[in-house]
Amino acid sequence: MIVYNVRTTPDSVGMSQTAKKKGKKVAQPSSQQWVPPQVPLAPDLPSQRSQQTRWGQPMMDILLDVLSEEVSKCGRRADNGFKADTYQLVANAVNAKLGMTINSENVRSRMKTLKKEYAVAKRLLEVSGFGWDSVNKTIVNADANAWAAYIAVRIR
Repeated sequence: MIVYNVRTTPDSVGMSQTAKKKGKKVAQPSSQQWVPPQVPLAPDLPSQRSQQTRWGQPMMDILLDVLSEEVSKCGRRADNGFKADTYQLVANAVNAKLGMTINSENVRSRMKTLKKEYAVAKRLLEVSGFGWDSVNKTIVNADANAWAAYIAVRIR
């Protein structure tokens, strides 16, 4: 149900006194104030989409530890990525060590994001003017023109 609420004063008529005498309506500010409709909110419904999992450094450390252990000891890696049960192992380890409730789908999604970020970093390192700083473990850019050239090619 929509409720409109207008507050008025007894002498607010929307016409000036001279206009009343001549019988003309003249636009004039009145003391009426419009109050926005008061619409009752819908009850809280379950979201169609779950909350995004924010991966902090402790979670990333556990992810990398479990994945490296799985590759080195068990060889649990398919040709194009990790198997579903490996993602569940990572989720179980994060949940046990950090008291969280993530699932294998959260881990799979994070791996997908990491692959995209890796591809961008790899492309940058292949471009002239970019390099790797092994001390700080970051990509460095020695030339401002390299950024301009990289962006010009990528943004179309």
